Amino acid sequence: MISSSVAKRYVSALFELAGEQGNQELVTNQLKEFSALMNGEEELAKALTNPTISPARKLNIFEELQKDLQLDTTAYNFLCLLIKKGRVDHLETMCEVLDDLERERKGILAVEISTAKELNNNEENDLRQKLESSTGKKVELKTTVDPQLLGGLVARIGSTVYDGSLDHQLALIQQRLGEE
Repeated sequence: MISSSVAKRYVSALFELAGEQGNQELVTNQLKEFSALMNGEEELAKALTNPTISPARKLNIFEELQKDLQLDTTAYNFLCLLIKKGRVDHLETMCEVLDDLERERKGILAVEISTAKELNNNEENDLRQKLESSTGKKVELKTTVDPQLLGGLVARIGSTVYDGSLDHQLALIQQRLGEE
């Protein structure tokens, strides 16, 4: 697995270059589409990631695809670099980093929420508004249901976790009672 710092180095350089050229969104979308193509086409993924196939042969395969894909020059060159360096199998991770950079550029904060039950639209909107007012940023919520939770929610913003679950509250009470 590629480290996030390595992925971020590759993607940051690409993001900066695409920004200078004014085609960040196009390049990002094309890379995501190519990543989805690789995920959907097992033979293609095997051919481009197989260490026994030479980088030159992989580039030939990719160039044949380019005739149909018509990728932007920046996206094409980036994928060629990944193929040459043997990192094309990490494209999905790099696309996730690209998404993070795009959100950051737009001032959007990605928040992952785990709840005991599915939130309805009103609850989700209220939560989004509260997070936006407390952070001063537009919030993009990704909600999941965690059947292990008794109640409440757990929010993850970047590497910070805010645990407002009933499980956590009960553990704190148990800890306080144990201290007395």
